[in-house]
Amino acid sequence: MNLCPSDSVGLIAKKDSKYLMLERLKHPMGLACVAGHRDVVNGIKEDFTEAGFREWLEETGSTAKGLKFILAATFPNPCSRLPGFDGHQWRVYDVTSWVGEPQLMEPTKHGFVKWMSSEEIQEWIQTGKPTDPAWFKFIFPALANQGNEDAKRILGISA
Repeated sequence: MNLCPSDSVGLIAKKDSKYLMLERLKHPMGLACVAGHRDVVNGIKEDFTEAGFREWLEETGSTAKGLKFILAATFPNPCSRLPGFDGHQWRVYDVTSWVGEPQLMEPTKHGFVKWMSSEEIQEWIQTGKPTDPAWFKFIFPALANQGNEDAKRILGISA
């Protein structure tokens, strides 16, 4: 596997039994959680938590105040930023608190940013709408295998 040198961070947020989801309009297209690459700032690669706080702000317009680490893994998902790389090192966090209501900030990248119940996510999947494979093929299954109840609900696995 030719790993992307930028690595990736993913963020899962839950409010009132709903999960913050977005529809990616660019590769990889489909339903996903907030995610992105670690950037290089002043010649230094930002750490995963810095990337998480930055990505949350960029994609939702709100300010994350708390991140709880839940997963470190390497997955064979192709890179959208750097063609030719077919895998990423991921760090995934629960967003435990934030200030401001998340909203659509990047309309050329996302069709929506909204809270969805696990039933709404299942309906999305069952009607054949696209899902980001990084999340639905790798991250959520890995979390579910670790016993993560939210991942099980999102995937429609009996909790």
